[in-house]
Amino acid sequence: MSRKILRDRMKRAADQTPRLFSAQVYDIYPQYCRVMVQGSVNLVVAWFARNFQHRPDGVKIGGAVLCQYKLGNRGYIEVIGHGTTVPTPIAGSPTIVVPVGPDVIMTGCRVLAIPPI
Repeated sequence: MSRKILRDRMKRAADQTPRLFSAQVYDIYPQYCRVMVQGSVNLVVAWFARNFQHRPDGVKIGGAVLCQYKLGNRGYIEVIGHGTTVPTPIAGSPTIVVPVGPDVIMTGCRVLAIPPI
């Protein structure tokens, strides 16, 4: 095969490869979550993979997830793993409000006793 045929075949394969992107989770539902893609202020729906038996542990409100477009399904975005830290967008709230009840118990915090001066 000539080099041109191989080069064109590799270019077509690279063009059809779905691009991965990181997003920040805003709402979580049983089969999907709403995420904000880096550089955007609109929330989009990202579905969990159908072979997940339960929601992944890394999917939490305010966390970063790795998403990709599924080939063959136009506009179908799927959560595929843990994402990298996503900077907050310019517009909108810089922090995500995590819903908690009035009797919330926080774990993992270290409280130090400081005597009064």
